[in-house]
Formats: sequence, C-alpha cells, structure tokens
Amino acid sequence: MLQLIFDTLLRASDLALIALGLSTVYGLVKFPNIAHVQYAMLGAYATYAFFALGVPLPLAIAIACVLTGLLTLVLHLLVFRRLLRSGPAITMIGSLAVAMLVVAAAQGFAGSFPRMFNLPITPPVLIGDVRLSHTQVYAMTTTAVLLVLFALLLFCTRTGRAMRALSTNPALAAASGLN
Repeated sequence: MLQLIFDTLLRASDLALIALGLSTVYGLVKFPNIAHVQYAMLGAYATYAFFALGVPLPLAIAIACVLTGLLTLVLHLLVFRRLLRSGPAITMIGSLAVAMLVVAAAQGFAGSFPRMFNLPITPPVLIGDVRLSHTQVYAMTTTAVLLVLFALLLFCTRTGRAMRALSTNPALAAASGLN
C-alpha cells in the first residue's frame, strides 16, 4: 500500500510542474493554453536528444528547459499576443492548432515509438517497503524544491506581488504601471 502511495506521488510530481505552468499562464494571460502540455513533451524529447548525443542528463535537462522556454516565449510573442486581441476563445482555438502542429512535428522528427533513457542500473532507494530509483527520488525532490521556490517568488518578492496583482485585477495593475 505504501508503494502505491509513493507511485501516486511520483506521478503527481510529474504533473505538478505542468499544472503550475498552465495555471500561471492562465492567471496572467487569461486564456487556457492547450499547447502547454505539448511544450513539456517537446522538452522531454529535447532532453532525450541531448542525452543521446552524450550530454550529461542534468545539463541536457537544463538546455532543454531553456530552449523550450525560448520557444514558448517566441510563440507567445508571435502567435498568442496577436490572437489575444480577438478574445480568449479564439486564442484557445489557436493554442489547439499550435498543440496539433507541435505533436505532428515531434512525431515527424522522433516517430511515434516511445523513447527510453538509457540510464545505469542502480540499487533502489528503500524507504520501508517502498522501492524508488535514484532518478525518481531526484524528480520528486526537484519538483518539491521548484514548487517551494515558486511559492517564495509568488508570496515573498515584488515580482510575485506584481504577478498576483496582474492575475487578480489587470485593470488596476495596469493603472499602477504593471503590465
């Protein structure tokens, strides 16, 4: 039973960062970016590609994060900012189109066969009767640290205060000089 709980926590930590990003984008820009999950998929494929080229896994993850972030910024500036002028419904439809294009491009480059990271086999970490790989422990720890850091950013900094103001009342935030 404890193994099931940890497996559930592991899956939840996989989705927590995606959910955090999606809710942040929705809170600030006011449209549900359906392509957000596909950005995570692109990041995973980019990580796999860099790792397959011999880049160490932590560095491959960092490079993939930066490149995926840059891609999402470019898409927001070139596509979604224009679509937002037409309203959130049109923008959501545009994000569905971007999502379909991203999936088609990923399948065109990588194919539809699942990819697996070729990681060394290590003894599991034992917590009572629970067995976790080192990668799983790192993933859950990284997610927890990033969620705490984001909470600190959101509630303990001027940037976080500005983000919350924009999310809560965009008109008042704009009148205060925030955009």
